Amino acid sequence: MFAMLQKASAKNSKQNNRWNPYLLGVLPAVLLLGFTAAQQTLFPQLDPSPGQHNSEARDAFFTLLFFLFLVDSLWRLRKRVSLWISISMLFGLHVFGLVIYDTYFQPLSLWQWDFVVLAEIAVVMFLLDSLMKRLDRLYRKKYS
Repeated sequence: MFAMLQKASAKNSKQNNRWNPYLLGVLPAVLLLGFTAAQQTLFPQLDPSPGQHNSEARDAFFTLLFFLFLVDSLWRLRKRVSLWISISMLFGLHVFGLVIYDTYFQPLSLWQWDFVVLAEIAVVMFLLDSLMKRLDRLYRKKYS
């Protein structure tokens, strides 16, 4: 199958060793769709809440969506080590806060996610630059 994809991409590419980006984008989606359909058909007992929205799945989806948006918007700074350290710290604090809130209070409802995202955007806007500058200085002192 991969050989067929390479042949299809060789026609549209100036270099013969490049893959077609459309095929590489569609292939994982088709495989994931097939896996999900097979799982739902063959093993329906694995789904803990059929027909209902699971709060943990919603939390994971919104967390993934927020951090993908964050990385995409800060992609021009990707070569700075301090960016990845800062995003990792923010991600760890985000997951820790979600787990604590879900454990001791209640799962986040959909409307509460607006406030979480606004609070985290405010943290990113006001604190990320100063945190990155501080981490850059520490990194330069340690490795200079």
